[in-house]
Amino acid sequence: MLSLERLGWAPHPAPMLRIVPLALGAVSAIDRIIVTSGQSLSALNTLVARDVPLLAVGARTAERARSLGFTSVDHAGGTARSLVAHLGVASTRERLLLATGQNLGLELAAQLRAQGHRVTRRVVYRTETTGPLDQVSRA
Repeated sequence: MLSLERLGWAPHPAPMLRIVPLALGAVSAIDRIIVTSGQSLSALNTLVARDVPLLAVGARTAERARSLGFTSVDHAGGTARSLVAHLGVASTRERLLLATGQNLGLELAAQLRAQGHRVTRRVVYRTETTGPLDQVSRA
């Protein structure tokens, strides 16, 4: 924002979206958790054991998972494609929990299943609009 201020603009933060955590439904035994966003971690925070290996989409999400107490955290290169490549073709019948947002992760789950992984996909958050901009932002 400092660059804008130097140009004579007065920045006014106006969030357009809010993240709504959703309860994680019952999950059978899992061997690894896959998260496509740091937003997924809020739902997992109290419902899964911290020692279950967790694969995050990228380094920032991995760091956030570690800060929440997850003890076995790895990360891919920041995209769904990098998650698929990171896991590769399944050599065992590892049970994966894919924690993702509403309307997200369907293609990723299909790609992982095509590589032989056993995937349970759970929607753990949704994104909502915050409504119209306030008067200051519209001016």
